[in-house]
Amino acid sequence: MATTNHKYDPGDCAFSMNGVPVTDWGPGDFFSSTQSNNDATSSADVLGNGKMAVSHNKSGTITLTMDPYSDVYQQVISLAGTLQEVPLSLTTPVEHVHSEHAVLQKIGDISYGTGYPTRSIVFECPDYQVDQPA
Repeated sequence: MATTNHKYDPGDCAFSMNGVPVTDWGPGDFFSSTQSNNDATSSADVLGNGKMAVSHNKSGTITLTMDPYSDVYQQVISLAGTLQEVPLSLTTPVEHVHSEHAVLQKIGDISYGTGYPTRSIVFECPDYQVDQPA
C-alpha cells in the first residue's frame, strides 16, 4: 500500500493585521483559531424524531503568540481598550482564516523569567471565516 507524505513549512503561511504583514513571532505556535459555535446542532425527541437547530452565529477567536519586542506588538498595545476593529488574515496552502472586524479581547498575561517572553493575544471575531485560499 502506498503511503502519503505531506510537508508543512511555516514559511508557506502569510499573516497580516490591518493589512500589514506580520513576520516576527514569539516562540512556539504563532497562530491558532476557533469557531465559537457549531453551524448546526442535532437532537431528537423521545420517539427518536430528529431535530436540527441551525446557528447563524459566525463568531470565533484568533489567538496570536507574539514577541513583545516586535514592532507589531507595539501596534497591538495601541489597540488595548479602544475596541477598534482590525482585519486579520492567515493564508496557508490549504486554507484562509480571516476576520474583517476583529477586536482585541485583552492584552495577554505578562511574565518575565528564564525563558524568552511571549504574549498570547486573543482577538474576538464576529465574522470569523475559514475558506479555501485564493
